[in-house]
Amino acid sequence: MKISKLDKYLKIWFFVSVNLILIFSAWVLKLIIYKIGHDVKIYSDLIKFIPYIIFFSSIVILKFSKHITFFIFYFSIYVGFLLFDTNYKNINFKVETFIKSNSVTFALIQSSKKILKKNKKNVLDLNDIYLNKTFDKNILLRQDNFPDIYVANNKIKLKKILKKDNSSNALPLLIHKKEDGYILTYFDYSKLNKVSLDKNFEITEYFWKKKHQTVFHHWGDLYNNKIYILGSNTKSFPNDHQLLYENNFKNCSDGWFLNETIEIIDYEDGSLIKRIEIMDKLSKIKEINNPNFNLICQDPSHSNDIRIIKDEKISEYFPDGKVGDILISVRHFNSIILLDKDSYEIKWYVVGKTEWQHSPKITSEGTIFVFDNLGSNPINGLSRIVSIDIKTKNIIGIYESSDFNDFFESESGGRLQFEDNIMYIIETNKAKMFSIECENLIYFENCRKVNIFENNTKSDLFFAHVF
Repeated sequence: MKISKLDKYLKIWFFVSVNLILIFSAWVLKLIIYKIGHDVKIYSDLIKFIPYIIFFSSIVILKFSKHITFFIFYFSIYVGFLLFDTNYKNINFKVETFIKSNSVTFALIQSSKKILKKNKKNVLDLNDIYLNKTFDKNILLRQDNFPDIYVANNKIKLKKILKKDNSSNALPLLIHKKEDGYILTYFDYSKLNKVSLDKNFEITEYFWKKKHQTVFHHWGDLYNNKIYILGSNTKSFPNDHQLLYENNFKNCSDGWFLNETIEIIDYEDGSLIKRIEIMDKLSKIKEINNPNFNLICQDPSHSNDIRIIKDEKISEYFPDGKVGDILISVRHFNSIILLDKDSYEIKWYVVGKTEWQHSPKITSEGTIFVFDNLGSNPINGLSRIVSIDIKTKNIIGIYESSDFNDFFESESGGRLQFEDNIMYIIETNKAKMFSIECENLIYFENCRKVNIFENNTKSDLFFAHVF
């Protein structure tokens, strides 16, 4: 029986379609395996070699079977796995962004993780944590599934601070030493709190509790007796933001988006001094203010940290830099921006050197350390730490894992702290803190890594601060 050209084309189309579906399915499967394995420590060398096992299996099947269908099936899975492992042209970031905008697959991934965590308790104890015995400082910490704020050190081991005022979402913001103890500022959604702690980390006084018309998030800074912290509220489409009319954001139809702000708060009484809308400023960035830049409709900016320039020497590295200028990490723009302290307009920015970054830290050498969440090779961990030269905007130093056995990554979160040529690094998703000490930290030369803290329950480590 003669096969028509149309039948041939349909047959080819069928095989191509099935092939593409299998490749995409394999990519998603590898993502799920990676996510689950990351949480329960089964992402071992065996899982690493699964693509190669499948590839050689396909060869064996092709040799002993006359059905090429089996070969196509296995080979497609191999290609999907290989795409994930190589991250060709940053396909992981692009595909996962697409998946997250299409909730079914992402819900499956999240459900897989929730199954592993469903029986977790909500009170930390010493059996949950590892703390390096040689570590001689304090760690202020807050973990997912454990709603309270804790202090860990090798003297008291582990102590819950907020036992008199348990909060469902208490997140530390600032801690400062005073003569007879500490001053802690923390937030809980729209509530901001400032308390006094004695030397044993017992609450002795509530200075103030303030509820604000915003939802606080991530990390902030203290300068000139003012708290600088990120907030957010919702705004509806259409809106008068210039960005809505200059690129594909104008096509969003979800009805609302997260409108992020900088909240400037009086440190003495917790009252609002000023609110700056971030989206109003971002249209100045030419790299994102164009029709080809893919903005996420409901969460376009996702800012995640604020740093204030507090040193005259550091300010001189920026064009028209001033003490008091505001540095912000904007995750979904892959950008770090500097706002003028008076006009709040953008005077400096760097775009595209990092991917979904967090926690920029300015140094006195004219560089910025950044936790680059998705900038590294996924084989040994998606994340890396980079050093960016302020004047040239180029990356001049990189710290990343080169060994699968020293896996390093945090897809979300991630925080840096820099003191005395020692950098403290928090892997949020692994609930782990380690330090690196380098002969030249700016270029990450001859670095020595020391594991400091880890929570064996594997819940996310929202915040960890050495003091």
